[in-house]
Amino acid sequence: MTCGACLVFSFTNSFWTMALAAIVLGIGTSGAQQAPQAMATDVTIDDPHGLSMGIYRIFGDIGFIVGPTLLGFLADRFGLTMPFYFMTALLFINAVLFLKVATETFAKNKMKKNDDAPVIVG
Repeated sequence: MTCGACLVFSFTNSFWTMALAAIVLGIGTSGAQQAPQAMATDVTIDDPHGLSMGIYRIFGDIGFIVGPTLLGFLADRFGLTMPFYFMTALLFINAVLFLKVATETFAKNKMKKNDDAPVIVG
C-alpha cells in the first residue's frame, strides 16, 4: 500500500491524485508502525521491556534523521522524483524481507509463559 502511494507521487502532476496518494500513504504508514513494535515487545525477555523499547525508538529516531537528509541529497543530485523511486524500492524490499523473515511471536510467547492456558487465535 505504501509502496504504491510512493510510486504514484513520482508520476503524477495532479493535486487530487497526490492528495489521494497521501491519504493512502497515511493509512499504510499508520498500520506499519504498531506491528514491528509489538514484535519487538513479544521477543524481549520479560524484564528489560523498557530497554528494548528504548533501543527500538533509537533506531526509529535515527531513521527520522538520516531519511530526510538522504532523500534531500537524492533530490538535489538526481531530481525530485528520485526520492520517491528510492522510497518505493526501500519499502518493497522491506515488505519482502518482512514476509520472508518475520514469524508470529505472540502465540509462541504466551504459550511459553503459561502452558496450561489456551491460546485463542482469531
